[in-house]
Amino acid sequence: LAELLGTNVTSVKLKELICDGALGELLGIKGIVTWRRDRSYYEKGAWRGKRETEGGGVLINQSIHTLDLMGYLAGEITAVSAAMCNHTLSDVIEVEDTVTAHLRFGDCVSGVFYATNAYTEDSFPYIEISFEKGLARYMDGKLWINGELVEEDQKAAEGKTYWGTGHQELLRMYYEENKFISIKDVRNTMLAMFAAYVSAANESKVVWIK
Repeated sequence: LAELLGTNVTSVKLKELICDGALGELLGIKGIVTWRRDRSYYEKGAWRGKRETEGGGVLINQSIHTLDLMGYLAGEITAVSAAMCNHTLSDVIEVEDTVTAHLRFGDCVSGVFYATNAYTEDSFPYIEISFEKGLARYMDGKLWINGELVEEDQKAAEGKTYWGTGHQELLRMYYEENKFISIKDVRNTMLAMFAAYVSAANESKVVWIK
């Protein structure tokens, strides 16, 4: 699973640093996704933006991969408290365009997560991890450790640049090596996502994941 999830070289490098303990204990993690999806985007697909056919908005569609990456790096998510709203598209879609959440990883690691479709640009996802011995930042496809550039993703050959190279690498692994991620591999991410929707529907009540 780690080999498949770490499809960007920055993710692989960061996971290695975490596993070998080079930066000490992992204390906290945050993930931020700020993209733009306007009226025309939703009008191009009848299923988009409808609770019955899409299930949700920015969380289930655009930012789920960042949530998944946070779990890959920091460990299983065990609790979620979330809030959701529709700032700019209330006359277009039935679901959220913005989500904020506090996450708990394992027994004690704290995490914060923010995602929105209400920005003006499609920015690279941003991930920051606090360690005993420093700070790791992933931004603009580059990994910085304590202010020093240590790794950089290759530019995607196809698709949107802010997606990174993960999509094409997963396709290559599937067709050339018969490797794939199963539903069991992403179980915790899915449960965390469902917990966020339940929490948001119940005044941000903490939802524990079993």
